Amino acid sequence: MSGGCWRSARGVEGGHVTNLPGGGRHRRLPDCVLLDWNMPVMNGLEFLQAVRAEFGADDPPVVFCTTETDMEFVEKAIQSGAQEYVMKPFDEEILLGKLAQVGFS
Repeated sequence: MSGGCWRSARGVEGGHVTNLPGGGRHRRLPDCVLLDWNMPVMNGLEFLQAVRAEFGADDPPVVFCTTETDMEFVEKAIQSGAQEYVMKPFDEEILLGKLAQVGFS
């Protein structure tokens, strides 16, 4: 992976993703986002929808990593623009396989 790694995303304000690395919106997107469904303030699906509205359908690639195992959650995530979905618990091999599927090897 060539770009930086984000430790966390701070959220969405007014429909715009905020607190990107480098101090401002639109500076540089991460190579990939690992996203949990269950987060404070907004859920992962809301965050994903805001990211897709702000930056488009493909960048950055998003992999959901969550305890939500119902197929309805998987379908909603993929339909909203996630490239992959990993159900917790998972191990390094599974995560590396999913990252390879979205273009990282």
